[in-house]
Amino acid sequence: MSIEQSDVVDFIAVDESTHDVTLVISDHLDWTCEQAHIDLLVKKLNAYLAFIEGGKMDRDYPTSKERQVAIKIFGMHDLSSRGKRFVERAAAIIRNAGFSLTFTRPGKR
Repeated sequence: MSIEQSDVVDFIAVDESTHDVTLVISDHLDWTCEQAHIDLLVKKLNAYLAFIEGGKMDRDYPTSKERQVAIKIFGMHDLSSRGKRFVERAAAIIRNAGFSLTFTRPGKR
């Protein structure tokens, strides 16, 4: 599963002690085609928000009710400047909905 499958949650992790939930977006794409990449992120993020706010997450993971929810984008490539601005704006919107959004590039030091 990846960013290209907009209707699928790529990975879900539930913290055993707090039951907080992390939803992961697996992003292997580079930023050569910035607008196409942003469009895919918009679709994916909308699907994740629908999963959370539509109640499917609570039905599939009942211990996660009333817990913190984080969306994390794990990218294979650094964000472009436009991609960074997009993620910052999306994070603000998602924060206002009561969740968090972050981007990380695993293995980068």
